Amino acid sequence: MSLATSLSTLSGDPRASPAQRWLWLGAMLGTALLVVYPLGMFLVGSFRSAPWGDPGAAWTMAGYIGAYTDPYTWKLVGNTLLIGAMTLVGVMTVSVGFAWLITRSDIPFKPFLEVMVITPYFLPAVVSGASWSILGNPRNGLLNTWLSLLVGEPVAPINLYSYTGIAFVLVTYIAPMAYLLIAPLFRNIDSSMEESSYVSGASTLRTFSRITLPVLAPGLLGIGLLMAIKSLETFEVPFMLGMPSRIGVFTTEIYAALTFTPPADYARATAIAILLVAITAGLVLPFQRFVARNDKRFITVRGKGHVARMTRLRAWRWPIFALCAAYGAISFLLPLYPIALASVSKVFGVYQADNFTLEHIRHVVETPLLRRGLFNSMGLALGAATLGCMWAFLIAHIVHRSRLRGRGLLDFVSYLPVSIPGIALGLALLWGYLATPGLSHLYGTHWILLIAYMTVTLPFAIRTVSAAMLQIDPELEEASRMHGAGLLRTWRSVLVPLMRPGLVGAWTLLFILVVREVGASVLLSTSDTVVLSVLVIEHWNSGVLGLVAAMSCYMIAVIGGAVALRKLLGGRFDTIT
Repeated sequence: MSLATSLSTLSGDPRASPAQRWLWLGAMLGTALLVVYPLGMFLVGSFRSAPWGDPGAAWTMAGYIGAYTDPYTWKLVGNTLLIGAMTLVGVMTVSVGFAWLITRSDIPFKPFLEVMVITPYFLPAVVSGASWSILGNPRNGLLNTWLSLLVGEPVAPINLYSYTGIAFVLVTYIAPMAYLLIAPLFRNIDSSMEESSYVSGASTLRTFSRITLPVLAPGLLGIGLLMAIKSLETFEVPFMLGMPSRIGVFTTEIYAALTFTPPADYARATAIAILLVAITAGLVLPFQRFVARNDKRFITVRGKGHVARMTRLRAWRWPIFALCAAYGAISFLLPLYPIALASVSKVFGVYQADNFTLEHIRHVVETPLLRRGLFNSMGLALGAATLGCMWAFLIAHIVHRSRLRGRGLLDFVSYLPVSIPGIALGLALLWGYLATPGLSHLYGTHWILLIAYMTVTLPFAIRTVSAAMLQIDPELEEASRMHGAGLLRTWRSVLVPLMRPGLVGAWTLLFILVVREVGASVLLSTSDTVVLSVLVIEHWNSGVLGLVAAMSCYMIAVIGGAVALRKLLGGRFDTIT
């Protein structure tokens, strides 16, 4: 049997061209190497006392026994779930509220409000955590200082080093992503059902609770599960706000086990990471099954020429607008203030002309380590975004444009990383690649970070690219093939040009996600491959506020440049699904 015949049999589609079969094989093997292999080695490695290759390593259950019999581990479970639950309630309240107001009401200045609710998305969590720590420190935070000046005596009612403080900051960080996903649901809903409710005499609140929310339930439930996972896997904010008050969660404990008390406790870190992955995977699997069963039951896309009915807010119009604008100012403009001020101050909080300086800004580009971190962040983001989009395009084409065997499994496996927190993925890659002859040398290089970033962002890349691809009629590709064009030429001449806005949006999204990534980076980067987000964490631990602020400004500038490029090239973010 020839190789071509074997590939045809394996692929399950005898009509597939040789190019399609080879691409199918490459996609299967590549995705397995990116996702399945490190996870498998991670699971096996959880029964080892040390990484593969360590001469003292042995098979053991000590990690599980030590972690799961430790009462503090179950306190971590409670802390993680409590913060996650509070965050989820806040995120869904804010995002659903803004989505309904902007898409279904007559609230004024809708474009302005939409900008205000989305812009915090471009503020990295590590920057947000540092800024809110400066603002909400219970001893000398800016907010308490301002309140003391206002009332004329020392007061300290604001403490963000708490469960509610951590949840509040996570809400401001995650809500923009939820809004980007929820707003299209409200825009596409058929308002005839709502109009029937109004005609029957139902109030706005009753219509919203009895008609709108039930119709959108599948989409809202799926998005809610994804936001719950996001709140559980975030490392930066719980680390910066929780560690000073000894509020630990899964992600911070994994980091502590590997870095705080040498030698690294790999057994404990892996056992805790396995428990975290089990919880997040337990949220992903019901989400996928629910969507698969209900994607055709709740059709909400309105017909041609239908105009959505706008609810009149009447006397509440301007008070609600003021409340929304205040939220936007608090979630984005307020955290920018201490970062901007600290980056140009010799001593933070001293408002005198001779205290202002550009030394911190200049120091970042003049210090070899910090300059290396800046260039590494930009270079890795460029590479991961470009390769990630190409890989996502390939998988999306196999899943949605072919009859190749295993395409459903390929889609499922490519979505698995969404259930793996970045810090757990970094640990999985350590176990996987350090154990493999020929791959162990990847540690300490840019390649392992590039692999990690591609894996972390793979679900977002595929969902965004798939959404853009599904908008293109397959008949256009078929017409190209009928006129003699090959697969690659059809892609280059037909499909890619038509998908350009979605691809640009996907590339920009991946670029931003990579620049913001911390979890995997803190475990996989070295002094040669360090990135800005890790340097911010390290300098924050050392108390070097000026450099933390300056590096944060560079991160914001890099992300802002990517957003400006997206605008220039006509990309979109509304294809995220």
